[in-house]
Amino acid sequence: MSTLLEEAEHIIEAVIPDNETQRLLEISAEDPCLVLHCRTWSSNVVVIKAKFTYLSSRIKLGSRFKPNFYKQSYI
Repeated sequence: MSTLLEEAEHIIEAVIPDNETQRLLEISAEDPCLVLHCRTWSSNVVVIKAKFTYLSSRIKLGSRFKPNFYKQSYI
């Protein structure tokens, strides 16, 4: 059974990494990071929620969407 995806949100946040992030990414406290928060809704309910943390010097961010996203996107 497929679920119609109606809305998506991407928020990018600049952060100083906490101790756990520093350990996982093998970076220091002085290395700035970007956090990408993603949410997707279906029937006004969040069905996908994700958080990705990247060392800002290692990443280039972008996205691509179809204009009629909610009519063609299913999970």
